Amino acid sequence: MLPNFAGHSGTISQQINKLDWTTDSHDRIVSMSLVTLTPPTLLRIVSSGWGAPRTHRNGNHEGLDFPGDVGSPIFASADGIVVQVDNVDNSFAGKFIAIQHDGGVVSRYLHNEKNLVTIRQRVTRGEVIATLGQTGTSGTGAPHLHFDVKLQAEAFQEYLRRFGTPSPGYSTPRALGVGVPAEALMSGVSYRPETKRSSLNRGVKFHSSAPAVVGLLVAGVGIGAGLRYLTNR
Repeated sequence: MLPNFAGHSGTISQQINKLDWTTDSHDRIVSMSLVTLTPPTLLRIVSSGWGAPRTHRNGNHEGLDFPGDVGSPIFASADGIVVQVDNVDNSFAGKFIAIQHDGGVVSRYLHNEKNLVTIRQRVTRGEVIATLGQTGTSGTGAPHLHFDVKLQAEAFQEYLRRFGTPSPGYSTPRALGVGVPAEALMSGVSYRPETKRSSLNRGVKFHSSAPAVVGLLVAGVGIGAGLRYLTNR
């Protein structure tokens, strides 16, 4: 049984090659899998989460910010197909990549220094797809990766069923889908205490693997790994 992607990008939806559905005796969808994502940077720390105040766009942050060293690697958060690559340093996203994963989940990677993949390229979880930069609006602050998630059709409905609606709401539906808090799908990362407290107050749900406290030692190890990568490139 396949989902109805009416009103969504046909080109994107046609690239979904595996869906994991649970159906009842009348062949109605009662649940589906949502891909678990893994950290896209060496420094597995989130400095800003969903709904944090912003002065641009709609006034709310619609993603996760991962701080890091310029030139350090950015990894694919799950297996998928590259569906967007923008190598132009535009006024907002800068250089960015979008990857279509199984089940109608799309991950995006913004403000990159250099993109290392091409459209329609298949990538695997943990593969280096870009280097971290300060393009787009990131150029006015500390270097970081802006990571966000878009969900299509039934994937969005399944997210609503499991995690509800945060107080800032969701992003405006676009060709890649509806933007949702990635915190619920992102495993293996840590959050600055004030970041997690603020997100919890907004009704954002977190993956069960996400600890609340980040120590300076952890941050130091991550930065050191980034510097070693730069040295050995």
